[in-house]
Amino acid sequence: MKILQVNTYDLGGGAAAVGRGLHVNYRRMGEDARLAVGRMYGSDPDTFQLDPFPEAELSKSLLSRTERARRLAHRAFRADTYRNAWRRSRGRDVLHYRATWRILDEEPDVVQCHNLHGHYFDLKALPKMGEQSSVVLTLHDCWLLGGHCAHSFGCEGWRTGCGNCPDIRAQIPIRRDGSGANHAERREVFSQFDYRVATPCRWLMDKVEGSLLADRMLEGRVIPNGVDLSIFNPGSRSEARARLGLDQDSRIVLHAGAYARTSPWRDYGLMERALEELDRDVTLLCVGEASEPIRRGGLEVRFVPPVSDRERMADLYRAADVYVHPAVQDTFPTTVLEAMACGVPVVATSVGGIPEQVDDGRTGYLVPAGDAATMRDRLSELLENGKLRQRMGARAAEVASERFDAVKQAKAYVDWFQELTR
Repeated sequence: MKILQVNTYDLGGGAAAVGRGLHVNYRRMGEDARLAVGRMYGSDPDTFQLDPFPEAELSKSLLSRTERARRLAHRAFRADTYRNAWRRSRGRDVLHYRATWRILDEEPDVVQCHNLHGHYFDLKALPKMGEQSSVVLTLHDCWLLGGHCAHSFGCEGWRTGCGNCPDIRAQIPIRRDGSGANHAERREVFSQFDYRVATPCRWLMDKVEGSLLADRMLEGRVIPNGVDLSIFNPGSRSEARARLGLDQDSRIVLHAGAYARTSPWRDYGLMERALEELDRDVTLLCVGEASEPIRRGGLEVRFVPPVSDRERMADLYRAADVYVHPAVQDTFPTTVLEAMACGVPVVATSVGGIPEQVDDGRTGYLVPAGDAATMRDRLSELLENGKLRQRMGARAAEVASERFDAVKQAKAYVDWFQELTR
């Protein structure tokens, strides 16, 4: 079975990690798996970048004997560049990427699309892909459901056609309000073919079923994301701290996420306020951002640059007493799953799909978004009660093994794809 995944990156954040993990496991299962990305940072031989200007290379290698062929190729590239610039200036989706059509040359049995935003993919190619292959949209956010943002927060415009966008600077920012036209264009694309949709949580699937994707969706499945349990698993806290050079007696709280203090998806201030109000000294390790340490009363904040070494990241989880995830909005954060797999209890805000990860009172605690007092109380409970931490951490590791195993996730997709090819 030939599986071609499409994603913005091969290495990077949550969606990239999910796609990469599936790619590796598909290959291990014996499938003919390829990964096409907008920007490639790794060196995997079965991953390729969708070159924004393949015609140029073609003209150099095969048609170099004719200057006219080269000029035509460059003219096509310039035309696409101008069209994209015009659309971007009006807040419209940027769609003119000829390299997208190269996917059809792969002749896959299944095209599994992850994030299609990131200025690399032409949505108008999807109906043609649907004629040739089974198309499965694996969603990680809400971008395809509306006309602009990756998460709508309290806005319900995506249900009715967008327009009059309340925040054009929300991710992904646009210069003008083209959300209504984008919504109409996406609806037109998805009205032309049949497809399946997968989400990691029921929360996102409920939104899909009320969106422009509902009309021609043949099937929707909730398949939770998983993590590599051969790396992220329980281990000795004291040994992890020794390897990382951390004090054995400190109370350590961990948070991981890119640009933690400025990300629109995180409420860093909530976490800091809750920790400042604790009646004891505590160290916050904030992974994903380089900065000078901060000391406020009993709270010490140490910033750790992004960690690409997954073994070291697993040690950071094991070294922590509690993992904290102060999301404003999130779909199914991988860091929560990794912390649970390492046997660390989680305190997180009850938004998006997080309540489908954290079993409140058993594997950690859920707190209302913006509620620093409740977060402080839950953190205090766990930091003061070692037996409670151990019990919740052990249960978190059990749940991760049962529900959030990357191998089981890949098998669920492969079984589904086999049904489609049959």
